[in-house]
Amino acid sequence: MAIKIRPDGLYEIIHAPNSNVFYGFDWTAEVTPDTVVTSNWVITPTLTLTDGSVVGNSTSIKVNEGDDGRLYYLTNTITTNNSEDSRTIVLVCRPKGAC
Repeated sequence: MAIKIRPDGLYEIIHAPNSNVFYGFDWTAEVTPDTVVTSNWVITPTLTLTDGSVVGNSTSIKVNEGDDGRLYYLTNTITTNNSEDSRTIVLVCRPKGAC
């Protein structure tokens, strides 16, 4: 999986239109000594998200399908006992190997 950093600082990943792929974050550096208590995922425009999980300070979600040529903004918002934080990944929906 190729990851690129965009000029706006967001991570960009290619997501194939017919794929069902897990994406996630390791929040350890941001929350230690605290731990992740809740994790909420939102994708814009809307796609089906399934199988969300929190394991220690790592969060993940499965993104299902997508429309070729679209950009999707996948945001994970977490809470700890003391704070809230969020991160966004840009998914570029196109077939594997497409430029």
